[in-house]
This record gives sequence, structure tokens and C-alpha cells, in this order.
Amino acid sequence: MRHSLLPSNCPFCGKVRHPAHIRQCPNNPERRGQREELNWREKQIIALLISGKVNKEIAQILGLEYQTVRNTLARAYKILGVTHSRELFPIIEHVRAEVLEGTKD
Repeated sequence: MRHSLLPSNCPFCGKVRHPAHIRQCPNNPERRGQREELNWREKQIIALLISGKVNKEIAQILGLEYQTVRNTLARAYKILGVTHSRELFPIIEHVRAEVLEGTKD
């Protein structure tokens, strides 16, 4: 069994994460200079995802290709330091608030 693939504590944030998270952890000093905030489209797709929509529904609603939705979510997950949509739920209110603020313009 390869131990390098087992979850462990991230040295930057202390959370138990998959080793791939360590490269993407927002607290990792090697990430400096990389984009750390979600863009509007990423926020929009995450808001739909956490409201219960699946990727295919999101693509239809926004008039995007299914693969575009998947790619956008993959980028957003890296920025947020998560690996699965289940990990998004603790930040639901934050993302929804930002999306709602953006629609008031």
C-alpha cells in the first residue's frame, strides 16, 4: 500500500486532507501569486451546485457545455482547497451572499 496517498494533516492548515491538497492549500507559501479568489462564474456554478443542482442541470441553466462546468468546478475546488462538493457546505452562506450581492448590480 502506498502511504503517500493516504490522508494526513496538512502542515499549512492542520486539516486532515489528501496529499494533493497540500500543493493547493491556501496557506502554502508556494502558492503565492496564484489566484486566491473565485471569479463570478465559479461563484455562480458553486451557488447552483450547493442549491442542489447537478453538473448537467447547471450546464443547461447557464447555457454552458457540461465539460465547461466540470472544468470550472475543478478550478474552484483548487482555489478553495477542497476535493469534493461535500466540503463546500461549510462555506455555503459565504458564497451565496457574494453571488446575491453580485446580482444586485
